[in-house]
Amino acid sequence: MNGQGNTPKIELTTDPGTEYHYSGAGFVLLQRMIEEETGQSLTQYMDQQVFTPLGMRTSSYALEPGFERAAGHTTTGAVIPGERNRYPESAAAGLYTTVQDLCRLVSYLNKAWTASGDVAGPLNRASVRSLLSPGPQSGMGRGLFISGVGTKNFAYTHDGSNHGFKSVFKGYPELGAGYAILANGDDLGLVNEIAAAVRSVYGWS
Repeated sequence: MNGQGNTPKIELTTDPGTEYHYSGAGFVLLQRMIEEETGQSLTQYMDQQVFTPLGMRTSSYALEPGFERAAGHTTTGAVIPGERNRYPESAAAGLYTTVQDLCRLVSYLNKAWTASGDVAGPLNRASVRSLLSPGPQSGMGRGLFISGVGTKNFAYTHDGSNHGFKSVFKGYPELGAGYAILANGDDLGLVNEIAAAVRSVYGWS
């Protein structure tokens, strides 16, 4: 938080609640709040409270998780130095995961959104409804971008962009559908092209 990682020092620049800013730093502050409140590292907390309950066995916020990881590449195809960056700003940039695990998360959120009551998992139905409902900023829920609110094509999404890696996932709760795309290269255009092809094949917007 003091700027000794990969990002500048975190500082308050506006009064809370007065302006919208996309803020990875805000999630770093949330990480510290979780760690101070629980006495656990983010890695331990997320493994116990989210990943294990959802069966996400190949997901971790550890700087060096105990499973095989891909090497990142530049847009020219060269492996980036060190194969991947390590991000102490874990909550904002340090998730290691797989397509299968991200789809387990999407499946859970879809089920929790449409269920008449709580379903087994880390959040109750009310929390999921709040997560995926519009907040003060148009097109935003709580940490996720949303579209098509009130229609069968209602969707939530987020992309990822670390040096050497690009990704996106999207869920359609009313359709019981979704996808995740991970690429170990810096070409976001490729990820977007694959996502567009998936949506075209299944008729999703």
